[in-house]
Amino acid sequence: MGLGKTLQVITFVKSENQGGNQGEKRPSLVVAPTSLVYNWQEEVRKFAPDLAVTVISGMQAGRREKFAEIENADIVVTSYGMIKRAIELYQAYMFKYCFLDKAQHIKNPNTQNARVVKQIKAGGYFALTGTPVENALTELRSVFDFIMPGYLHSHKKFSGRFETPIVKNGDEQALKELGRHIKPFILRRMKKEVLKELPEKIEKLLELLEDVLEGGHRVLVFSQFTSMLALVKNKLEKRKKKYHYLDGSTPAEERLHLVNSFNGGENDIFLISLKAGGTGLNLTGADMVVHFDPWWNPAVEDQATDRAYRIGQKNTVQVFKLITKDTIEEKIFELQLKKKELIDAVIKPGENFLTKMTEEEIRKLFETV
Repeated sequence: MGLGKTLQVITFVKSENQGGNQGEKRPSLVVAPTSLVYNWQEEVRKFAPDLAVTVISGMQAGRREKFAEIENADIVVTSYGMIKRAIELYQAYMFKYCFLDKAQHIKNPNTQNARVVKQIKAGGYFALTGTPVENALTELRSVFDFIMPGYLHSHKKFSGRFETPIVKNGDEQALKELGRHIKPFILRRMKKEVLKELPEKIEKLLELLEDVLEGGHRVLVFSQFTSMLALVKNKLEKRKKKYHYLDGSTPAEERLHLVNSFNGGENDIFLISLKAGGTGLNLTGADMVVHFDPWWNPAVEDQATDRAYRIGQKNTVQVFKLITKDTIEEKIFELQLKKKELIDAVIKPGENFLTKMTEEEIRKLFETV
């Protein structure tokens, strides 16, 4: 969401290393999507150059060489895919902390991603995500099962006690009870609370893309269909407009190059595949976002919008959604609103820190739900 989760982790690790209770030096592990591992390396070098960071990626031969560097590292960054392929190597280490970036990757407890990361040994566990609930409340339980195994009970029991009553029956008491159990362990920050100087986000239904281009703005154009982006590319080329383009086939190194190039002022248009470029990109060089087609999950669109609307943005960011009247797109938009209401009802912003609770209040959280 662009609220500085990466920077928080780096600061936390640095403060732990500088603390009086250092004990035996152990590295902390960050597990991120493949496309973001080098972003982490760059951020650590930028904000804490004194921390030793090791990236474990690439082919098997080079990977084993990197494992030899773990003991001298402060932060080890690897990918979900790498964990799955070499879990036995990671299990040989006891990490100081384990951080999951884009923790929605373990939203389904039955996937290999979810099963494997729960085998990592660490002194503490953190999940970083701007979308803790994308489709169903059970996704939240799966993330909690990584942080605090068993706290929200089994999938079956959670569904019967919380998800079904809340989603199907609108049970306010069940919603309140779930909130009571998860709030002490969630820090949800909103942009208006974290960064007061961020300009207001403006949403407007758009008439013509040309209006955006002629206004002299720098714009991100998202679509869930690469075929749609291909049509846009053709129109731009006919008008001799230069642009950047990114989709699922773009290599991780090239993604970083494109981001730096765009933020540096090269070209004013960035065409991006919604699923491939909706997370992990810092594109504060743009001041407009256009969604050509609606995605049924509002969290996915919000993540895409936040490529521009994040820490470092100095300008007002305008967001345009193109929705054709009396079509299925309108129904998708209505579904978005309902899902947004559910997410906001379960996970609310504001201070509710564990340290502010009494011992009795904390003990009650662990009583039978």
